[in-house]
Amino acid sequence: MSNSNQFRIATPTVMLNDIPFAVVNDSVEMTPGFGEVTVEGASAGGGNIIQILARDVTSAFGMLKFSVHTTQENHDILVRLMEPQNDGTISVSITSTNTSTGKTFSRAAEGHSITNNPAIKFGTSGQFDLELKGGKFI
Repeated sequence: MSNSNQFRIATPTVMLNDIPFAVVNDSVEMTPGFGEVTVEGASAGGGNIIQILARDVTSAFGMLKFSVHTTQENHDILVRLMEPQNDGTISVSITSTNTSTGKTFSRAAEGHSITNNPAIKFGTSGQFDLELKGGKFI
């Protein structure tokens, strides 16, 4: 590891079908979609043990979770995205540019669906959570 300063990825821009969402601070989570790997031991004889690895393809999907504030605009966008014809067709992108270094973190995925049934919280600090799953982030 170099001695250069490292900066956290922060203040991401989240877009669903090219619609930007103003996300709640520190609420964005992403799973790239590599899939989980199971590791098991096997006897190789003579007291030797080897590892047997297997990638679980049933878990090889991208996932995105984030929260947005309860506003009329966010609710209207949610209603449109939750329509059945959008299942499996939502494009997702996350971008964050570090203003100190100018470096940009950017990932995108296709074929996502909203998988949760968002509970809309009302009030001065009301918000709701969105969870999407689909294609691998690249």
